[in-house]
Amino acid sequence: MRRILFVTMLLLLAIFAIDQGLSEKNKLFLEKQIIAEAQESHIIDFDQAFDFKWDNLYVFPGNTSVKEINKTLGFAWPNASSTGISKSDSHQLIVFVKDNTVTRYAKVPSQYGTLTPTDDENVYKFT
Repeated sequence: MRRILFVTMLLLLAIFAIDQGLSEKNKLFLEKQIIAEAQESHIIDFDQAFDFKWDNLYVFPGNTSVKEINKTLGFAWPNASSTGISKSDSHQLIVFVKDNTVTRYAKVPSQYGTLTPTDDENVYKFT
């Protein structure tokens, strides 16, 4: 019985570690895609650029508090503080939400400019 419990715990830990690794890999890939768009055209159409599902897009400048992020999102996002956006102005935080759940997020260095909305929905330019 203990052996089964031990093996089950090991499997759960392995699955968690793999999931965390894939999530981090996806986040880094997303950040690289956004930076590439910033360098190439300075305009990014988020609807066209990414194939994952999301309903709403939010861009938070550096030094945005976790309280303000949660207020803007309309729900408490447990990982908001781990982004470090509230303690630094060196990045912007881009958050994709589907059904009141953060599906993806990316931190983009401010050196590429400030993401500002255009007249077209979900199209932003780096200024």
